[in-house]
Formats: sequence, structure tokens, C-alpha cells
Amino acid sequence: MKNWMNRRSRLGGSITIALGMSLGATAIGAQDVAAPGIVTDSATLIQQPVNVSQPQRASLLKSPQPPEPFPSLSTPQIDRQLELYLRYLAQEGRPDVLIVGSSRALQGVDPVALQTALATAGYPKLKVFNFGINGATAQVVNLQLNRLLKPEQWPRVIVWADGVRAFNSGRLDRTYRNIQVSQGFQKLQTGSTPQLVPYLNGMLHDDDVKTLEDPRQLQGLHVVSDVFLPQQYFRQFPKIAGQFDGDYVDFDLSGAQTTATSDLLRQTDADAFRWCL
Repeated sequence: MKNWMNRRSRLGGSITIALGMSLGATAIGAQDVAAPGIVTDSATLIQQPVNVSQPQRASLLKSPQPPEPFPSLSTPQIDRQLELYLRYLAQEGRPDVLIVGSSRALQGVDPVALQTALATAGYPKLKVFNFGINGATAQVVNLQLNRLLKPEQWPRVIVWADGVRAFNSGRLDRTYRNIQVSQGFQKLQTGSTPQLVPYLNGMLHDDDVKTLEDPRQLQGLHVVSDVFLPQQYFRQFPKIAGQFDGDYVDFDLSGAQTTATSDLLRQTDADAFRWCL
């Protein structure tokens, strides 16, 4: 890690995007539920101090002009990651490093461990956040950066930790399709972008904080206790050669995913960002 960062990522005024390649991901379903703690940027917002009690927050929500909740983007998991990131921005400011990608990123790249490795490599006090989303593809990452976030919310370095499946246009992109049919996506089409409810700045809902068993979760990591033990796993499930893996049927590096990647590259190039592959 130390050598990789020394060779590949110089933390200057521009942004670098590093790609970490792995295999596999999972898809997620869609629900139209409101994202708690997130409102539209066009709403009439109630400016209140951060330190307010639960009853005070409840009364504020009943005020004559409450913030308009931002609709769900398809599942509570996506909404929660977005709310966590907006909360992080409010409390800590922009991270120096943002991790994006599918479950391989969400569960596999520890932001705290990365901070420690960077400090050991001579980059102390850098802030890292994991904005991974289960089943994320190039289309999803493009939407995260160019539709959900504003340029002033972008980090200096992006680590794109994913597999070639994320760039496969020959496979149905269920994650992005579910986002497209969500009420949150329709709200994005009107030009609105989500932001944290002002009087929730710096904190999640009290009940949510109590459920966080690991402080790394506040930096976006989805902590899992399961350990992959190949000797046990393959006693129950057969090994499948790559040519029979459904994730790579009709593998195609042209199409929607390539277009999304090109759009992302074009946007970062327009803002004098640097890619690191």
C-alpha cells in the first residue's frame, strides 16, 4: 500500500481516481421510502443549532414550513450511505480520499486502515470515507459523483475499488435500473440535489447511532463478521469456472457502462482532475 500510494497518488490540489480491481458484486431491490435526515436543496430549510433534543427535532418537523424529505433512491442501504456521507461532510468537511464501488468496496476497503497506512506512508491526518454501494456499476458511480454530489463535495482522491463486472454493458444493471425507477431519481431529474437536514448536521438519528457497533461505520464501512473459509465453502458449493459465471455472460466493454465511464472521465478532465489507474 505504501509503495502504491507513493508511486500513484500525489495529494495535490487536483483529484486522482485510483481503480482497484476485484471480481463479483450483488444487486439490490427497490423501495419507495423517504430517506430520513435528507432534504432537497430547494426546500425552505429551518436553520437551527446542532445541539437540539429529540423532542425539539420532532417539533421542528411539525413547523409550518418543514424541509421537504428527499425521496428514496431505491433502498435504505443507498439512502443510509448518502446520509452518512452528508453527515460526514457537515461534521468533518470533505474527505481527502473517497472510496467508491460495489460491495467489494463497501465491505472490503477499511477507511480507518487506509488512513493508518497513509499515515505510515508519510501522509498523516488524511480523512477517508467509504461511499461504496452494493451492486454499484460505472453508471451508479457516475450518478453518485455527478448527480448526488456537487463539485465542492468531491474529495481530492477517489479509490474506485471494483471488478470488471462494473464495466460490463452486456449484463442487466439491476442496481442502476432500480435507482432509475425510484422517486429519488425523479427528484434528481428536476435539478434538486439532496442535503442533510440542518438541525441534524453532525449526527445521525439517536436510534441509528446506538445501533452502530463499530466506529468505522461512521466512515461508511459496512462491517461484516463472516469470514470466507474456502475449505468449508467449497464443501457446500461447487467451484465455477469464469466462462460459466453469470456475471460475465455476454461480456461487453462497450455500451452504457462505457458511456458512463467516459462521462465521468470527461467531467473530471474538465475540472483538471487526475486519474490514476
